[in-house]
Amino acid sequence: MTQILGIDYGTKRIGLAKSDEAGWLAHGLGFVAGPKDGGEIQEIIELIRAENIGTVVIGHPVNMDGSVGPKAREAEAFAESLRQAAQVEVKLWDERLTSKEAQRYLIATNMSRTKRKKKVDQLAAQIMLQGYLDAQRK
Repeated sequence: MTQILGIDYGTKRIGLAKSDEAGWLAHGLGFVAGPKDGGEIQEIIELIRAENIGTVVIGHPVNMDGSVGPKAREAEAFAESLRQAAQVEVKLWDERLTSKEAQRYLIATNMSRTKRKKKVDQLAAQIMLQGYLDAQRK
């Protein structure tokens, strides 16, 4: 069975997570550096091939009122670029507050600010992907 890749798109770091083979649990995969002339797309394509990814779910950071702002448009453009380059199914998924939830969790674990910076994007991708997986089972 192919797995699902979750992406928390950001301008500094792009958080990554993937599902288990059964599609029940999301696991963090780290991050790639943010936009760098398409190099991040190539890194993600290599990951898609190496990890047997069939679907990519990208966090869609819509505003709290549901409107689409600049960050959401950036995620949409990134999704379209990845869709064309990787030739896999790419979906957008509402990710409102996942980064804040990840930040709160890491603070609660008393993780230092330096370590949190390296983990927050991965954890946000994991939280977003887990939400997607849970919704698919219902």
